[in-house]
Amino acid sequence: MCSGSAARREPSAAALVARISLLWFGLLDLAVCALLAGTAWHYYQHGYHNPIRRLAGDLAAEYASCDGDRAEMARHFAVDVSEHGRANAFLLLTDPAGREVLAECASPAILARMREEAAKPGGQRYHIRESHVEGLHGRVDIHVRTFPLPDGCVLSVGWNAIEGRRHLMRQCGVMGAWLLLSLGAVVVHGLSLGRRLAVPLGRLAEASGRIAAGDWSARVPVGGGVREISELQRAFNGMATENERTLDELRTLADDLAHDLRTPLTRLRVAAETDATGTPAARPLAETVAEETAGMLDITNTVLEISRAGRRVDGAPPDHTEDLAALARRAAELYAAVADEAGLVLRLGDIPAQPVPVTAARSALQRILGNLLDNAVKYTPRGGEITVSVTSDPPTLAVANTGPGIAPEAVPHVFDRFWRGEKSRGGPGHGLGLALVKALAESSGAAVECHSDPGVRTLFAVRFPPPPAAC
Repeated sequence: MCSGSAARREPSAAALVARISLLWFGLLDLAVCALLAGTAWHYYQHGYHNPIRRLAGDLAAEYASCDGDRAEMARHFAVDVSEHGRANAFLLLTDPAGREVLAECASPAILARMREEAAKPGGQRYHIRESHVEGLHGRVDIHVRTFPLPDGCVLSVGWNAIEGRRHLMRQCGVMGAWLLLSLGAVVVHGLSLGRRLAVPLGRLAEASGRIAAGDWSARVPVGGGVREISELQRAFNGMATENERTLDELRTLADDLAHDLRTPLTRLRVAAETDATGTPAARPLAETVAEETAGMLDITNTVLEISRAGRRVDGAPPDHTEDLAALARRAAELYAAVADEAGLVLRLGDIPAQPVPVTAARSALQRILGNLLDNAVKYTPRGGEITVSVTSDPPTLAVANTGPGIAPEAVPHVFDRFWRGEKSRGGPGHGLGLALVKALAESSGAAVECHSDPGVRTLFAVRFPPPPAAC
């Protein structure tokens, strides 16, 4: 069972950019909230707090200069209210006993409320919020503060903050609309940037997968994204070109080495076989040399064939088809005697009666069949069974055998060159047969698979692409 961290999918480039964009929008949102808070504080200070304090300070100074002259003070009340508007400023002066001395208020209801509050001991502040009041039109939100005067009188100053509140609401609406527009811009920009990142990165991933599958000619087009991605594409193409060049050099070296070794090994083998027919004393050594050189020559030829088959992976496929079903029947007939001699039963499984065409060279198909059957005969214990079968959709060749099978951890390595399992070490072969099967299959556009149930059976399947439809 996968752990939580292993099962968690990594985010794509587009998702990562979307997260960054949302983070950026979150920071923008915080900035807007801070701006709104600042605007609200500005509204509180300049919308009614400061006007009330200034008006109260002016009236207190005027009251002191009037020396208690109510008529003069009433004139000042009228002037101040007219300057600020009768719907905005509300004034009340009460004596120490709480009786009204002077009042300047457009609404009897508001004036009555101010009288009640002014009669309460100590300076205080309160709100009068009404939808409709007598003498005023529309909604009011009056902030009132009481100020004790030196002679014991109380001055109550009210200020209608409804216009300031409306102005604040308009500002909030404008900022909210701007925030929504900025969110749309962030989303569009994030999606655009995500696509500019995801598309070239997807091409890089695709080219990397092709190289991992053996197509060393894979490259990515440069451009179409941000500058850093273009630099990465150029670096990737340069790396792929250098790797392809190095691989070609290694292939050439392997081919040259195998070719150069094959000639002296052949001569050495012929000489040893000739000496083996001579004197009895020289015969054992000559036979050993002939046997070992034959094995070395077989390895050299197989490695050379694998290398040449690998070079055909990227080349043009054969332009003719072969009947996979007929080749499988013929191979089973040829290996029936070999299997019988090893105490095995070789039988044909499900093979269609009609032809199963595949686009591949006959020699490659024969080598694939031969090596799979050789491998099955070699590792099936006496009394076991080998089955050859073919299916047509998709064209698939399968060779199965009973026996000890292959350990699960060893299955991914069975097609590696010179790899041999623990149970097969010391036995015949050099670990190149299945590597050649894989190389020949891939050169024909096929894929080879191994499935093993230890102690029950092992199955090798070669899946061919369907032949192109006739025009």
